[in-house]
Amino acid sequence: MQVRAVDAVVGIAVAAATGLITAFAVTDGSPSAFGLVLCALPGLALVFRRRFPVAQYAVALGAAVLYNATGQPGGPIFAVAFASALAMVAEARVWMPAVVAGAAVFTAAEAIDSGWSLHLFAAGAVFLVGPPLFGEALRLRRARLELAERTRAEEARRQVAEERLRIARDVHDVVGHSLATIALQAGVAEHLSADEASREALRTIRRVSRESLAEVGALLDVLREGAPARDLRTLVEDVRRAGLDVQLDADQTPDAVRPAVYRIVQEALTNVVRHAGEGATAHVRVRAGAGTVEVEVRDDGRGPGEALREGNGLAGMRERAAALGGTFSAGAAGERGFKVRAVLPA
Repeated sequence: MQVRAVDAVVGIAVAAATGLITAFAVTDGSPSAFGLVLCALPGLALVFRRRFPVAQYAVALGAAVLYNATGQPGGPIFAVAFASALAMVAEARVWMPAVVAGAAVFTAAEAIDSGWSLHLFAAGAVFLVGPPLFGEALRLRRARLELAERTRAEEARRQVAEERLRIARDVHDVVGHSLATIALQAGVAEHLSADEASREALRTIRRVSRESLAEVGALLDVLREGAPARDLRTLVEDVRRAGLDVQLDADQTPDAVRPAVYRIVQEALTNVVRHAGEGATAHVRVRAGAGTVEVEVRDDGRGPGEALREGNGLAGMRERAAALGGTFSAGAAGERGFKVRAVLPA
């Protein structure tokens, strides 16, 4: 059975302090040798608070009850017993029955020894109410820490995903442009060439370039977080199932800008879910005009507040629009709500 060194040091120190205070600082009498042994037991039980939390509480409470029943003078043994209850709550998952039983045993023992009194009622209430309150505070603290840890992990995954997307855009810009240029130049050379063998070679170059361009696009889809379907209706249905009321009014968009439109709408709706508050609704509008595609996502939530802090989501949408030569804006939508708008060249 392994015991942490810090637990052993704390337990021995508490046992020694309890005995010394009882022997030399208590003014209403001196404890017997048996009383001093009982004083040491709650502190020594704390050594095992992590491995046997309920058992150490039972030992501490039993020692305190027996200490009082044998007519020993007052002392800190009762405070140590209460500390053992708190230690049990901190370590044991099922502790309420032990707290109730301990409070009942303590109150009954005191009543049998000294009779019922208001002081006894107060002491029993402390033993009954204190540990549950401590346990609830501990649970809330652990929940906050877990939430903070999940938030940090989610932010790390988000940053990784955004870096992958940035790489995908860079690869698309470099490789895609090069392959498209090769295919275009091969087509021009084929048209101008008079030699059939050269024309056939140029046709092959153009065909392979186009196939390679399509393959690069497929690989980039995988890099872009698992190749989403890029269907706005499916996206909106998924968000609705998550609990957000979304209205969609969308035109058919050209293939060249469809991935960007999908990602901008996806990120904007994610921000609505995260920041707009309960009861908010959203409206997605996509309009394909003469040479441009306008994307607007508006909600009626609590808005950006006094100062708008542009995080990774807004920055990613802005960069995506800029990569296509478009514009992006985000801000308050009137008295309530938030709006993002992107205009992309088609």
